[in-house]
Amino acid sequence: MFITLLIWIFCFYSWASMVVISVSSTFHEKYLTCIYIVILCILILLRFSLCKVRKKNIKKCILDSAIPVLHLLFFICHSNIMYGYGNTMGIIGRSEVIGLFSIINVSYNMAFILMGVIYVVLWLVMILKYNMSEKPNKRITFIAIILGIAVEVMGICKFIFTSELSLIYLFSIAVFWMFNLINYIALKVKSLND
Repeated sequence: MFITLLIWIFCFYSWASMVVISVSSTFHEKYLTCIYIVILCILILLRFSLCKVRKKNIKKCILDSAIPVLHLLFFICHSNIMYGYGNTMGIIGRSEVIGLFSIINVSYNMAFILMGVIYVVLWLVMILKYNMSEKPNKRITFIAIILGIAVEVMGICKFIFTSELSLIYLFSIAVFWMFNLINYIALKVKSLND
């Protein structure tokens, strides 16, 4: 549990540093970003090692480690599309191409394709994680799959017709996490009453 929390924390720090990094960033800023990523990799390896030592469910361990990393990749793509291509006046006070994609020369359209693929993988992994819970509901799983497809279609349509990123991606992830939290609390309350 503690290592999982640390993985989430370092995913956040990695994302925060990769959003504002650019070609003009100092060596210290780039070095710090690399340190966050290295620590994140070490934590994930440590988590896998502990799972093997304690003989825990390896599939569950992989999903638990993949979810924060997929969130990191999704938010890197999302933030770069939203703010990385010169739309930075409100962030740094001037218009500049920033973010990880500015360093590795990823185009605006390619960034959206990457984000779309990562969103699909993230959504499927979260559904798999839910299905590995104590009492999964097949109807909820089906609704989640339909919702994921609908979000992807709406997001792609908006991008094709307006070249803008839809906030429905973020909204769907927030809704999924709220559902998981409510479901977790409901199961705990039910187990206490029993």
